[in-house]
Amino acid sequence: EPLQEAVARALSELIAAQDERSNIRFYPWPQTAAPVTTLRIQLHQFAATADGCVLLAAYWQLEGEARAQGSYVAEGLRWTPGQAASLVAGLNAGLAGLAQEIAGAL
Repeated sequence: EPLQEAVARALSELIAAQDERSNIRFYPWPQTAAPVTTLRIQLHQFAATADGCVLLAAYWQLEGEARAQGSYVAEGLRWTPGQAASLVAGLNAGLAGLAQEIAGAL
C-alpha cells in the first residue's frame, strides 16, 4: 500500500474511532453523496531518526460543515532503532495524536 493511502486510511480509522456516530471515509471514497466536511492535511514531518526519535508535524484544515484548522507536532515519541515493530508503533502513536486533535474539532 502506498504511504499516502496508508496514512489516509489510518487517520480515517483513528478519527472514526473517536466518534462511532461519524461516517468517515478517505479519498477516493464511493461517490454516493457529496462530502459534508473535507479534511486536508499537509505532513511536514513523518519520520524517525537513528537516535530513536519519532517526528510527526502536520497542518490540517476542515472545510465544509465543520470548519477548523490547526497545526500538530507530536512530542516525546520514541522508537527502538533496528526494531520495525517499534517504528510502526511510534508512527502510529503520532497519527493517533493527530487524529484525536482533528476529531475534537469535528
